Amino acid sequence: GLGATIDRYTKQQGKIAEQQDRVASETDSYRTRLTKQFSNSDARVAAYRQTSSFLTQQFKTNTSNN
Repeated sequence: GLGATIDRYTKQQGKIAEQQDRVASETDSYRTRLTKQFSNSDARVAAYRQTSSFLTQQFKTNTSNN
């Protein structure tokens, strides 16, 4: 009857709320992981650029001395 329908509806609401919480938590974890990966990649690119700049200067110095 109506009471059983209300109970099923209430249970479904609870399940949906739990799923929404889980999705929100997973999204936060994913965002945190991507942010960390991006930061690490950004640091590596900066180091590569610095190395590239250093090597460019060394080649310029060596070629101008020869």
